[in-house]
Amino acid sequence: MLRNARKSARIRVPAESPAAEPARHADETRFHDIPKPERSGNVDLATYHWLYRETINKLDDFRLRVSEGKDLEPAREFCAYVLWSGLVQVLKPHDNSDELKVDSAFLEWTASDLQSQIQERWRTGRNAPAVVQMSELKRIHDKLDVIAGRISQMPTLPSAPPVLRVVSDSDLP
Repeated sequence: MLRNARKSARIRVPAESPAAEPARHADETRFHDIPKPERSGNVDLATYHWLYRETINKLDDFRLRVSEGKDLEPAREFCAYVLWSGLVQVLKPHDNSDELKVDSAFLEWTASDLQSQIQERWRTGRNAPAVVQMSELKRIHDKLDVIAGRISQMPTLPSAPPVLRVVSDSDLP
């Protein structure tokens, strides 16, 4: 608040009378301070719903990644941000279950639950992916195709004909 008050004192507008300082030229203007109008602070329900929905979507994305054993640290950091930033407290007075749903208790529970899942994965050592995803298999398949293509383009040395000879029974040990 104090910062806004200091900023508002710095806004200047031209004064109506240039006669206050006769040494100035006629085209120069003198400035005086006026307070800056404050923002209304009124945020509509759609904005709170958007903030709630985007946060829930991000938590759902992280939940999916964590279930695959990926992005544990970024997911934990985002959960900590949601829980400790004051976002839940900002949304709490605007909770509603209409079309523009805002549910701060569910948001807090989702972030806490995801954070506990991450901690459980770290505690048990299950932070490696449980199954190989199809995207991983496709990526490996594509790399193997590239390697096979490069090998097929390598020049081959002319091979020497094999040395063939007949071995008699007397040559055998």
